[in-house]
Amino acid sequence: MKWEIAENSRVDIVGYSGVNYSGDRFETRIFPSGRQGADLDGSKIRSMAILGPYYGMRVILRTTLQDDWEDQTWRVVRLLKGHTFKTEDGRYGVRIPDLDSVAPPDAFRCNPDIIESYPLKKRVADVGPDDTDTWTYGRIGRGKLQHGVVKIVVDKEG
Repeated sequence: MKWEIAENSRVDIVGYSGVNYSGDRFETRIFPSGRQGADLDGSKIRSMAILGPYYGMRVILRTTLQDDWEDQTWRVVRLLKGHTFKTEDGRYGVRIPDLDSVAPPDAFRCNPDIIESYPLKKRVADVGPDDTDTWTYGRIGRGKLQHGVVKIVVDKEG
């Protein structure tokens, strides 16, 4: 997995090898001082949870390392006020029970009989920090996010 982490970022990313948070579990914790925990294997991840201590964090899942990556499959997940759940220890989070479909940000499971795409955009910049309704969006190109994430970008909006 390739990483691009903005300075002073703080987020935990927990990946699972099965949909609905099943199968093997992989966790990486990102601190301002660096990354700790397992190096996520994008070829095994099918579902994910992202947790952070504050709003405004953004995680971009990419399926290619090429310069034209925005023409391929990618997904942005934002920790956005009104579109997270709160953990027992006070962090904000979103759950993604299936990387290739959308569910509410606090969903424990997805319904395999009703698969809906996340909102589609041409570029990451099509949604800015002032958009308070779009907690996830992306593009569907060649390939899927499930078993296909090769790079994770972590940054702060605004």
